[in-house]
Amino acid sequence: MTKLIAMKGMTALPRNCFECNFIDDSGQYCYIRGDTLVPNIWCTDIKGIEETMRVLKSGRHKDCPLIEIEDGEKNG
Repeated sequence: MTKLIAMKGMTALPRNCFECNFIDDSGQYCYIRGDTLVPNIWCTDIKGIEETMRVLKSGRHKDCPLIEIEDGEKNG
């Protein structure tokens, strides 16, 4: 059986990483995953950074561990 946790006051998943309470103020670090979502800001691959930022603004990161379940729904 999978155990689940709930966050008080969180009624829905964030639409994208920048609306998430678990991202740092710079928008680069995810506290849940424990790593950087955007490559080093000093990286010379500006187009790669811009593309990553565009993807993060359009939806949640592909490896986001947050999932949405309905009240009473069984997971697994």
